[in-house]
Amino acid sequence: MKNFQAKQFFYVMVAATILSFGGIIGAFYWGNQQLESKADIIANLQTDYDVSEAKITALKSAQKSSDLTESATKLLDVLLPRQKEQEKLLADIIYTASSEAGIPFTKLGTISFSGGGEPSDLSGTEQSTNVPGVYTYPFTMSIRDISYETLLKLLQEIETNGRLVQIDNLQISPDKETPGQLSTVELSLKAFLKP
Repeated sequence: MKNFQAKQFFYVMVAATILSFGGIIGAFYWGNQQLESKADIIANLQTDYDVSEAKITALKSAQKSSDLTESATKLLDVLLPRQKEQEKLLADIIYTASSEAGIPFTKLGTISFSGGGEPSDLSGTEQSTNVPGVYTYPFTMSIRDISYETLLKLLQEIETNGRLVQIDNLQISPDKETPGQLSTVELSLKAFLKP
């Protein structure tokens, strides 16, 4: 009977061990299924997150592009106004010459605009031959008794002025008695507009 109980105990232990291994394998299988399910959920969430990030980036890029377009349009309106704005152009040129280039107001001569006839938004302007839809607005300016360095400063300031202005012709008369001084400077310029 003792032998029978040991044999029975042995079989019970073998059965328990087999059941334990089966339970462990079943637990691993069940755990693996759960991990795969959670991994699929996480992968889907990550994909949704990536798509959302891509949309946000695209929206930010579109907004920047829109801001840049708006900024470029404003800059273009300053460089190429829709009207000739003669008074503003005159004030800008006088300010550029006197305040930015340092030419005393008394040394500024005449500033005259070409054109005549009936005043209108485009009177005195000319159609640009190089750029369609753009008009030029020619004018002349004279200055007297300035130094050569002051002239260079004026030319640099005109180049960086807020409005697009081009110098077509420049005539200088040096002062014969003082080296580096100019007795007269005649400038032929043109402003641009895009009505």
